[in-house]
Amino acid sequence: MNVAWFLLTKWATIQSPARDWGFLALSVVVVIVIGLYLRKRIPATHLTAENTNVTDFGRTTKHSQKLTQEHIAERLSFIQQLRATQDRLVKNVHFNIPASVAHFFTKFCEEPDVRAIVQPDNMATISFRLITERFHNLTFQSLEHQERGKKLTASTITDDNIRYECNKISQAVREYRYMVDEWMKFTEALAAKGMPRFWEKAPWSVNIHKKLADDYDELMALVKTLRHTTPTAFQDLLLKDHELIKFPRATLWG
Repeated sequence: MNVAWFLLTKWATIQSPARDWGFLALSVVVVIVIGLYLRKRIPATHLTAENTNVTDFGRTTKHSQKLTQEHIAERLSFIQQLRATQDRLVKNVHFNIPASVAHFFTKFCEEPDVRAIVQPDNMATISFRLITERFHNLTFQSLEHQERGKKLTASTITDDNIRYECNKISQAVREYRYMVDEWMKFTEALAAKGMPRFWEKAPWSVNIHKKLADDYDELMALVKTLRHTTPTAFQDLLLKDHELIKFPRATLWG
């Protein structure tokens, strides 16, 4: 624009008609060239910016989709492992499922020698009832966990859901470990009253050392895997390795 204005000003000061027409022609050519250059430059710049925006938008969209897919995949892994852990917990504690610790405990207390000591002993009777009630409570809690877990989906689960489930499954597993320990203490109390340790011989030794112990170890392994598949922000809500030790086959019950 400065060049065009200069040419127009210069043209106005020229007196010779010949120079007027010559200079006018030159000015027109220069203005046309400048106009063509600007016309070409402006759309190109605009188009480049527009393309840049499209490219950036496209890149952002793809990145967002990638993050969303990773987000869903992460939560799907958590849900699948949570369900596996919940299913194993139900199998371990449900008093109507053969080979569960609650089922074994009930059968254990039906042994004539155990009944002979428990029935006339108030403390033993109370201990038996407390353990039985806690097994029943844990069974119902585990069934609730299992049903709730079946309804979770990767697309709708929230951070609060993950936090809640991590806390609940940890509480349930701790309760399960506590109940197994209580049963062990119960047998020690029976032995202290002079009862022969029949649970250290077959078939009880097989049930306890093989079936119960294997199920116990599998549950602990599932909780470890669950912690590794849980989003990092919530992993501390789950049991640590020192709380997930294997069933003490060598030192307890024979």
